[in-house]
Amino acid sequence: MLCPYCKEEMLKGLIVGQKGELKWYEHEKSEDLLKERLGIGGEKISINKNFMPVINSYKCLKCEKLIVDLNENKE
Repeated sequence: MLCPYCKEEMLKGLIVGQKGELKWYEHEKSEDLLKERLGIGGEKISINKNFMPVINSYKCLKCEKLIVDLNENKE
């Protein structure tokens, strides 16, 4: 998938909730999938609000896409 902003290829990944935070793992790397199952590694992308992990995002109702700006989700 191409980035709607810079038109470069985007990485496919998973957003996984565990241990009170949301993490992103690159989907194509088998070692990341193993780490995801063990709850280690990944890139923390959530912020904590009232002891609950949340992430700010934008949804396009027409094309059913979610956009997450990681700069908006830093503590």
